[in-house]
Amino acid sequence: MADDPNPEPELKLAVEVNIKDPAWTEALPRLEALAAEVVSEVLARPASWRHFEAGIPVRPVEVSVCFAGNLFVQGLNAKYREKNTPTNVLSFPADDNGLAAGEQEVLLGDIVLAFGVVAEEAKTQGKSLHEHTVHLLVHGVLHLAGYSHQDEPGTREMEKLEIETLSGFGIADPYAAPEARRL
Repeated sequence: MADDPNPEPELKLAVEVNIKDPAWTEALPRLEALAAEVVSEVLARPASWRHFEAGIPVRPVEVSVCFAGNLFVQGLNAKYREKNTPTNVLSFPADDNGLAAGEQEVLLGDIVLAFGVVAEEAKTQGKSLHEHTVHLLVHGVLHLAGYSHQDEPGTREMEKLEIETLSGFGIADPYAAPEARRL
């Protein structure tokens, strides 16, 4: 078998994790490793980079993940989205991520999760906190990579990638009815 003349470049990734609410690590002790694993898995997929003309960057990529409480996320949601309520996950893609500028590092952006909202959603939806957190991390990274659910085609495409990525973690389709969410 011949070598691929145009192999995908190997992704060099730095995941910066900031834990603002200790409830996260009490509930998920391996949180930093989990965040790095999920971000890496999403960005290792060439489909994640379809919005970038150059494809997977050869320069190092950085993603910041913040695990916070509801009040912190509510403040961000009020400031940046004019919604004075906490939400499960916020994604802040970098305005100039360095892809075009040729900078040393490609900054994709920041993801922020609210513990109380995520924990309550997991409970209400009959999911484990681990599974729901992984799903929201995948969702957040796809937003950083340019995916959106503002229209039906975008929603279908984004959900398909989420489902494919989650299956690699042994997590069933989060959009399926609860009785169908078994792998």
